[in-house]
Amino acid sequence: MKVEEFEQLERNKARREVENDMKGMVITWIVIIVIIWLQEAIR
Repeated sequence: MKVEEFEQLERNKARREVENDMKGMVITWIVIIVIIWLQEAIR
Protein backbone atom coordinates (compact mmCIF):
# COMPACT_ATOMS: atom_id res chain seq x y z
CA MET A 1 0.00 0.00 0.00
CA LYS A 2 1.73 3.12 -1.22
CA VAL A 3 1.12 6.55 0.26
CA GLU A 4 -0.24 7.82 -3.08
CA GLU A 5 -2.84 5.04 -3.21
CA PHE A 6 -3.91 5.80 0.34
CA GLU A 7 -4.27 9.52 -0.41
CA GLN A 8 -6.33 8.70 -3.52
CA LEU A 9 -8.67 6.51 -1.47
CA GLU A 10 -9.06 9.22 1.18
CA ARG A 11 -9.83 11.81 -1.50
CA ASN A 12 -12.44 9.55 -3.13
CA LYS A 13 -14.05 8.90 0.26
CA ALA A 14 -14.22 12.64 1.00
CA ARG A 15 -15.76 13.33 -2.42
CA ARG A 16 -18.37 10.61 -1.88
CA GLU A 17 -19.29 12.06 1.52
CA VAL A 18 -19.76 15.51 -0.02
CA GLU A 19 -22.01 14.04 -2.73
CA ASN A 20 -24.06 12.21 -0.09
CA ASP A 21 -24.38 15.46 1.90
CA MET A 22 -25.62 17.27 -1.21
CA LYS A 23 -28.21 14.55 -1.89
CA GLY A 24 -29.31 14.70 1.74
CA MET A 25 -29.66 18.49 1.54
CA VAL A 26 -31.76 18.27 -1.65
CA ILE A 27 -34.05 15.62 -0.12
CA THR A 28 -34.40 17.70 3.07
CA TRP A 29 -35.34 20.81 1.06
CA ILE A 30 -37.90 18.86 -1.00
CA VAL A 31 -39.49 17.51 2.19
CA ILE A 32 -39.64 21.01 3.74
CA ILE A 33 -41.18 22.49 0.58
CA VAL A 34 -43.77 19.70 0.35
CA ILE A 35 -44.76 20.16 4.03
CA ILE A 36 -45.13 23.93 3.57
CA TRP A 37 -47.10 23.41 0.35
CA LEU A 38 -49.42 20.90 2.06
CA GLN A 39 -50.08 23.31 4.94
CA GLU A 40 -50.95 26.04 2.41
CA ALA A 41 -53.19 23.65 0.46
CA ILE A 42 -55.07 22.57 3.60
CA ARG A 43 -55.89 26.19 4.53
